[in-house]
Amino acid sequence: MSNVIGNGLLGRSFRRLALPEALYFCSGVSDSKETRASEFDRERELLMSVFEAGQEFSSFVYFSSIMAPDRATEYFEHKYNMEQLVRSLFPEKYLIVRLPQVVGQVNNTTLFPVLVQRIQAGLPVSVQKYATRSLIDIDDVVRITNRLIELDLKGLEVNCMPDEVVSVSDIVDFISGEIGRPADRIEVSDGVAQDADRRLLHQYLSEEDPVLLPGYTRSVVAKYAKSLIREVGRAPR
Repeated sequence: MSNVIGNGLLGRSFRRLALPEALYFCSGVSDSKETRASEFDRERELLMSVFEAGQEFSSFVYFSSIMAPDRATEYFEHKYNMEQLVRSLFPEKYLIVRLPQVVGQVNNTTLFPVLVQRIQAGLPVSVQKYATRSLIDIDDVVRITNRLIELDLKGLEVNCMPDEVVSVSDIVDFISGEIGRPADRIEVSDGVAQDADRRLLHQYLSEEDPVLLPGYTRSVVAKYAKSLIREVGRAPR
């Protein structure tokens, strides 16, 4: 069995740089809008099968959401329950890495690629007035997670996210400016501010780490926005 479980953005990215002492569980439900019990059951059953396989490793890494403790939706309730299961199955080995919106070279139904696609196509973009989000580059997720493993951190839940939390409206502006297309914005008087405690993460990163510096969100948008558009253009019709 590979020490990286999953073939999505997380799985593909860790497979190239996986540390041999760790088992990375990257096959969870990734869409925060998911509500189907069958999808939640699939993740739970896969986790149980990994446990029953008895593979040797010193660290078990599970990727969750920064919003899991709030349990505000069916998805976040599921991630909270999965965290509980991970703790019970791997009490001496687990490392739970909670993530915000992960951005990489992938076009899926998560926030960033959807915004890029709609702005590029000139389609209306619904923007929740009070919504805030944090974007993190998949490359930084890999780098920071491996740093935590190398430090032999276990029995912890770490919110792996930038210091910078911005409004969704700002993300729309950043994308629009980067790809040179105006956004047909429809503002909705709604939205949830997503944030989490980052003090533990600060203990293990230098003060000059890119994810802790101002302007990080713009740099992530600049790195991926145009390349996602090119990827869509190359997709088979």
